[in-house]
Amino acid sequence: MTKLLVLLVAIGSLLAVASAEPKDSATPAVFPEIKGGDVKVEYHRFTLIKHDNHIIALHLLPDPRHGWDGITYRWYGLSDGTDTFFLPTPEEADSAPNPRVTTGAGETDEGEKGNGEIITGALTFKWSKGSDKAGWLYLSEAGDDIQVYPKQFDRLDEFSGKLDSRLWKRAN
Repeated sequence: MTKLLVLLVAIGSLLAVASAEPKDSATPAVFPEIKGGDVKVEYHRFTLIKHDNHIIALHLLPDPRHGWDGITYRWYGLSDGTDTFFLPTPEEADSAPNPRVTTGAGETDEGEKGNGEIITGALTFKWSKGSDKAGWLYLSEAGDDIQVYPKQFDRLDEFSGKLDSRLWKRAN
């Protein structure tokens, strides 16, 4: 009787653990997700966009002042055909600022409050909120030959001068 009771308790524990595991074991989303000319990007990370000789590092943040319908953004641009934001290297950038980098910032809303437009110097395109974790960039409307790097980054120095030119993906 004791062995049966121990066995039932063990089975009950296994069932409790199994039911606590998430039912959806799908692989997590990988950002950026490129679908035609639309690109789904995760907030709080850098997305890299390339057009002609321009590389734009775009950072999007949900903005609590706007509710879930708005974001603030900051962008860093290079128009010299390189991906080197820090000169000569990220580790030595304090003593060698890069005068070729342009920057800007803005905010936008979608719906009744705004048009969802992001202006980055070289490119202007639309954004929509998607969710509280990721939004959509509509790059197909911005022009021809736009490419997106297939990985997002937390910091500019993670990719400065380190991108593999073979990995860029067409976004339109």
